[in-house]
Formats: sequence, structure tokens, C-alpha cells
Amino acid sequence: MDADVISIEDSRSNNETLMQLTDADYPRQVGPGIYDVHSPAIPSANYLTEGLRKCSQYLPTEQIWVNPDCGLKTRRWSEVIPIPKKPEI
Repeated sequence: MDADVISIEDSRSNNETLMQLTDADYPRQVGPGIYDVHSPAIPSANYLTEGLRKCSQYLPTEQIWVNPDCGLKTRRWSEVIPIPKKPEI
């Protein structure tokens, strides 16, 4: 694909899509979703950090773009505001 960054659903697939891109030596940046936006649960900083750590097992950190699966369009502000702003990796 000729894209600068590809965003993928990865939070429910146990990194399966990410592994396929890695196996194919995908050269561009990847935005693996680390939080399932269809879940009403508010992720903790530890949950988000662990998701990023898993991604960094497959890609170099400079190739990873952090994003939730599918954006936050399904969440209300009361669910989005409490989410930690900047987890440490």
C-alpha cells in the first residue's frame, strides 16, 4: 500500500494483523489500535502501556503511531476524558 501510516484494528485480534504486516516487512508507519472503542471500559495507563509494549515487540517504536481502534466516535465525552493522556512506555 502506498500510505504514510496505516491504521489497523489490533486490540481484539491479539496482534494478529500487526504480525502479518511485520511478516510482510511493511515499511511504513502503523497505527495499531491498542484500545477497543466498542468496550465501555475506560483503559488504565497500565493497560495502554502494555498494549504499546506488545506492539514494540513487532515493530520499532519509531514506526508505531498510537491510536485507539476506529477512533473514539463510539464513546461519550464522559468516557473519553478520564482516559490517561500520556502513558509511559
